[in-house]
Amino acid sequence: QLQERPLIAKGCTSMLCFGLGNVIAQSGSTDFDATAFCFMAMWGALAAAPMGHRWHAFLDERINLAMEGPQRVATKIALDQLVFTPPSTVLFLTFRSLTK
Repeated sequence: QLQERPLIAKGCTSMLCFGLGNVIAQSGSTDFDATAFCFMAMWGALAAAPMGHRWHAFLDERINLAMEGPQRVATKIALDQLVFTPPSTVLFLTFRSLTK
């Protein structure tokens, strides 16, 4: 399924992981916030999975294949943290604030 329809498979996996993560985060609370759970599950399926899929495909295509091991990994991590993470965090927080 992953090879045939990667976005569907990654979307379902991400939805499960984001939803489960929210359930765990709320486990100490007395009231379950269903809105937060739904938001996180949908964010995983409809935003995080497609953005991550395309971003990592872009990195795989663009990062110099001649680089080996640690240098290639460090370059990908640096680009991920400096280029991808800030706008995706702003996007997440914006959409979360709109759904509260």
